[in-house]
Amino acid sequence: MMWGRISGLDRTKLVFVQQGVETYVELHLEQILEYMVIPWTEQNAMDIEWAIHQDRAAAHGEKKAIKCCGSYLPCFWTKDVWPSNSPALSPLNIAA
Repeated sequence: MMWGRISGLDRTKLVFVQQGVETYVELHLEQILEYMVIPWTEQNAMDIEWAIHQDRAAAHGEKKAIKCCGSYLPCFWTKDVWPSNSPALSPLNIAA
């Protein structure tokens, strides 16, 4: 699995998780949210309108991850909000 953020402002480094490793909530919190998303938000995006949305990965629905996103990110969409509730949609299926 990999994670990356692309926006009109810039993009992050890609975060890779070894094949076969389940993305437990602790890994999601430490390597993605706390290491990449929250620091970028604090430095670049506190005063602009933007949203982060999750897909249906198990770690995204965990209470710890939802609480973290709700506390630190200005606009957080859960996995039940369009468009990420489409099982066929991958936000990285775009040219960057």
